[in-house]
Amino acid sequence: MPIRPAGVALTLLVCASAATAADVTDEYSYEDIAAGRDIHEGVYSKLSGGEFDEFRIQLGVAPGIDRVQVSSSINGAAYPGPAIKETDRAFNDPALPTQIALTWILGDFDEPDQGWYYSLGLDFTQRQYLVLYGVGSESSELDLNALALHIGMGYAWYLDPRWRVEIEPFVAAGLMWTELDLFDVSTSTPLPANKRSDGPLIEAGLRTALVWHPQATQEWHLGAALDYRTGYAQTHYKNSGPGGDVESEYRLWWYGFGASLFYGNRF
Repeated sequence: MPIRPAGVALTLLVCASAATAADVTDEYSYEDIAAGRDIHEGVYSKLSGGEFDEFRIQLGVAPGIDRVQVSSSINGAAYPGPAIKETDRAFNDPALPTQIALTWILGDFDEPDQGWYYSLGLDFTQRQYLVLYGVGSESSELDLNALALHIGMGYAWYLDPRWRVEIEPFVAAGLMWTELDLFDVSTSTPLPANKRSDGPLIEAGLRTALVWHPQATQEWHLGAALDYRTGYAQTHYKNSGPGGDVESEYRLWWYGFGASLFYGNRF
């Protein structure tokens, strides 16, 4: 059963709402931040963590898969021949896959209205792609779903009481589940059905965000982010049949720009 982004978004929103059900009533303003007053001076509730201790739910797009590399063997012998690795192009539909994320942001500025912050988030990405093989044939449409934990450390500063800018390098690691076409690149003969396999992925990038606080208390905010990232995923497939023991290693690369809109609320 395919995973629907709308269902994942609803689940994340329910989790985020539950996390803030016990939200504190203490209020603080940009003036408190600009004056350098922080949690140690009683501006915040003891349950808060600093100038911003927030969750965010993000909906956006991520880079599509760029290249797919296949390395196969039958009964331990390289297949289809001396060229044991086949590197092919991938085409994505849509070109920029859907991504949904739930992120926790924690910052406690060392200077008035600017300073370092940390992020910890869970990202779900749904990709649909096809492979253009070296022989000129195309695979069937394949799905790749990925769930990754990302960690970042960035710098933020207020432009005025309503606007905040953030720049953040980040890394992510997790698992992906993908369909494999298992195409025979020498004879252009596909196997009867796609197979599903899983494996690890890693990603790294740089994100910049613009945050808007509509209230003086800064209890909630809206924002937009733009990032550049590169990623890699790998999976291994094994099967035994009349033709022998087949093993295939799949490697996937992607890079490019992504973007998102988000809603945030402080704890």
